[in-house]
Amino acid sequence: MKTNIRDYLYNKSLRDIFHDITLLLVYGYGIYLFVYYFLFRIIIVYYQIKTPNLNNFFYSSLKEWFLYIFILYLFSLNKYFASKYMKTIVVLFLIVYILNIYYFYQDIEYITYKVILFQKRILYDSLFTFFIGVMIYRTLNNNLKYLLFTMWLVLTGIIIMHTDFTTLTMNPSKHQLFGDVYVILSILVIFSIFKTIKIRTIVLFIAFCLLYIISSRASFYSFFLIYLLFLIKEYPFKYIVYLFLSFFIVLIVLFISNDINISGRMIGIRPNGNFQDGIYERIMQFQYGINSIKENWFFGDYAGQALVYDTGYRSGHIGAYMHNWLSFWRQYGLVFFTIFTILYAYGLYYFTIKWKKSKDYIVDIIFYLSIFMLISLLFMRSYNNLFVWLVLGMMYVYIEINQKNNIEKNGEINGGK
Repeated sequence: MKTNIRDYLYNKSLRDIFHDITLLLVYGYGIYLFVYYFLFRIIIVYYQIKTPNLNNFFYSSLKEWFLYIFILYLFSLNKYFASKYMKTIVVLFLIVYILNIYYFYQDIEYITYKVILFQKRILYDSLFTFFIGVMIYRTLNNNLKYLLFTMWLVLTGIIIMHTDFTTLTMNPSKHQLFGDVYVILSILVIFSIFKTIKIRTIVLFIAFCLLYIISSRASFYSFFLIYLLFLIKEYPFKYIVYLFLSFFIVLIVLFISNDINISGRMIGIRPNGNFQDGIYERIMQFQYGINSIKENWFFGDYAGQALVYDTGYRSGHIGAYMHNWLSFWRQYGLVFFTIFTILYAYGLYYFTIKWKKSKDYIVDIIFYLSIFMLISLLFMRSYNNLFVWLVLGMMYVYIEINQKNNIEKNGEINGGK
């Protein structure tokens, strides 16, 4: 072992050694973050477990140091990050980082230290969620995918154990977070672990039912669309019709027999007129957001949701941001919004074309995750949703590797001629 280390140090340049150490640090921390975000945090929130203040340390100095190391790593010679796509994504993070620093030193009444910490946390968590997406691409091709499977089983068990089967609800706190995490883990696990179409169909349906129990409308209806796209790709149309007819007949029978109570939150779409209703609240936030974009169309209105308005529920709350794709424009300005939108649109187009023709389960995973995030961000989620960065990480690692493989194959063909 000593000989191997000696040979390694002798044959490697300082830059290569720095690169390998950085890779080890960030990859290891990425595994920790993935397990934390997708399992431990859900358990902590659901069971309302009190955690020590050590977590504040992770959100301050440790994450800052890893931010600097990670940016250096991205600009190193590693093949996964040498492309123009990855460097463009890093530029997006740098734009947000510069905004954080700029507004920290500005004397603006509504941008308090609490607001800065909120925005800073979004930046760091988004950065590392992006890296988790890069890491997951590797994970799906080795035995670490069984770690994903174990995490998915744990969350599935929590849902089943805490379900009230008379109302088909579990009422978790942070149901949005729980729902999003369960959708992402379900797609990762079902398409990487289960190989046959029939098994995938059954397990996807089970996950769909459990998402109803979680009571996150965004996750539930987005997953419904994903399930429908899967069926359209894999089954003849008549089988899809039979399946949905059977499903709705069972629902009607259960409803008539009063064996279960249908959730008004999940099925009803008409607001009750109260400002505390989620739909009305978000309409107000959307109106504030549009006005803010009109007034600050180029530079954006950083943390503008923290302003105190005269009307509207939670109008001065730090979480009163608009819940759609335009929230990126409102927060970070037109340049960020344009680059971000083009990157996502190109990635979605790329995987839509490949998904139609390919049987590669990784293509299926990235396509379905990109559809999930698209629907969520168009209608129900905001700029602080971390998981869009996970999808971008998976998208552009795959695109980069695929393009390099095509170049190498073309070179071999031309060389053979």
